[in-house]
Amino acid sequence: MKKDPHILIVDDTINNIRLLCEMLQTQKELRINVARDGLEALEICDKVDIDLILMDVQMPRMDGFEASQILKSKPATQNIPIIFLTAQNDKEHIVKAFEIGAVDYVTKPFRIKELISRVNTHIRLRQALHSAEAANVAKSVFLSNMSHELRTPLNGVLGYAQLLIQDHE
Repeated sequence: MKKDPHILIVDDTINNIRLLCEMLQTQKELRINVARDGLEALEICDKVDIDLILMDVQMPRMDGFEASQILKSKPATQNIPIIFLTAQNDKEHIVKAFEIGAVDYVTKPFRIKELISRVNTHIRLRQALHSAEAANVAKSVFLSNMSHELRTPLNGVLGYAQLLIQDHE
């Protein structure tokens, strides 16, 4: 059964959080989590299986870049896609975001329909990755079972063949 995707919004401005929540709630299958800074984001990611993060850059206590670097360094969270949503639109910030491992970078003020499309694209990609991983596990289990099922009777045949060879010697 497909689980509803969890999105984490990380922003220190309450109006941005409200706008993003309203925008994302039009996508009924999404579950929304909220953090006010990078430290809260790390705590949530340790407890909840997050499918996509919308991350502001400039925040108190821990900024978005630092939080993202920590997330990308942990095996349990390194594959969570991160979209930076920020007013920073200079080339240095954009390049740094992608070097950290961001999948997208959107400057504020953002266009709602465009952001929804980007979110939906990354959610579909994440779900496709999970489906491919599940199919790979199922394939491995199937091949392991088939190998066992083939070996068992073949071992008996080989045993009888060795007995027949010994009898004829």
